[in-house]
Amino acid sequence: MVFGGGKVCAAIGGVGTRWYSYVRCYSVVRKPLDVLFFGTDEFSARSLNTLQKLSLEQPQLLAKLQLVTRPPKWCGRQHSVLKTPPVIEAYKTGSPLFCDTRQEMLDVLMPWLKGCSANHDKMLVAVSYGKLIPSELISMADYSLNVHPSLLPRYKGSAPIQHALLNGDSMTGVSVQTLHPEKFDRGEVIARTPEISIDTLLENATTHEGTWKSDTLIQELGVVGAALLRDVVVNGSYIPSSDKKVLTTNDHIYKPSWAPTIKTKDKQVLWQTYTAEHISTMIAVIGPVYAFKRIQQGKLRKQKDLFADKRVLFHKIEPVTWPAQLLEPGQFVYDQERKVIRVGCALGTQLEVLSLQFEASPIETSEEFTRKLRKRCGPQAAELTFFA
Repeated sequence: MVFGGGKVCAAIGGVGTRWYSYVRCYSVVRKPLDVLFFGTDEFSARSLNTLQKLSLEQPQLLAKLQLVTRPPKWCGRQHSVLKTPPVIEAYKTGSPLFCDTRQEMLDVLMPWLKGCSANHDKMLVAVSYGKLIPSELISMADYSLNVHPSLLPRYKGSAPIQHALLNGDSMTGVSVQTLHPEKFDRGEVIARTPEISIDTLLENATTHEGTWKSDTLIQELGVVGAALLRDVVVNGSYIPSSDKKVLTTNDHIYKPSWAPTIKTKDKQVLWQTYTAEHISTMIAVIGPVYAFKRIQQGKLRKQKDLFADKRVLFHKIEPVTWPAQLLEPGQFVYDQERKVIRVGCALGTQLEVLSLQFEASPIETSEEFTRKLRKRCGPQAAELTFFA
């Protein structure tokens, strides 16, 4: 840190966990913070844990910390499973406030902010909350921060980690920005980590929750983001200053781009477009992908209704690395020797299917799928050996 002229400045650096895009100066005397923390998932839980520890260690800096999260929801078939936001388990200092709509946020949180001590500064911290924080709340707070798992302005949006993996990026990072009153990820970037190797993060991961690469990367970047947030709060670099911004040398690299939510349609395999390697990456990042298999609906149906398409989920596949017969994109054959289905993909590549799932059926092996194909699809459709 740099001292001078009655001010303290957070300096540019990459030592330990202290990374900054530019210098901000602030007054030596600061008010304690009353923080509303908005979060839902494992990524936000890391930042919440860090702020809780900071509140215990330095109550003169962080006086009050209140979690705001989304209410538990019933999910699954017939709404039989109650899904609770993971961040709730990390909250040890009180009861969370539940807000799922804009109006609920205004009704519940405006009284909380009004009740804060006049001798304290009010701060909003949003980390993977999934809802736009109302401008009325932002204007009531003295400061606002958002922790975002990308090197902004690259990958603005709700799924930056997934898009980085799908695009085959080698590097990633975390940014801290202010909250914009009207749009997501349009705030001022006030801190940013250096580039971090994705392979290194995955190889050295301390947690391996979930089955997908994105799950692991969310956990690891959660640790990085929590450390960056702590430094921003401790060093006071969230406080606006008239001092000129000092951008990092890599700032020009990060061109604006978007990382929208991964929707169901994004999980459909486009056999003419995707190589076997890309399909393998998709499953590793976003889980099972799907295609369609034509079935015969019945002899008594009208001709136009004779065939229909049923969804097939691919749970586990591997790119084919040995010479095999040429297959058109989407065409499949059953390999009797290896007991797997092989499917043609883009650019002459092929994949072999280790487990898959016919619509409304359990997960099964290629051998089981092939054995039941004629009964499920009908004799005519069973001969159509293509996935659409």
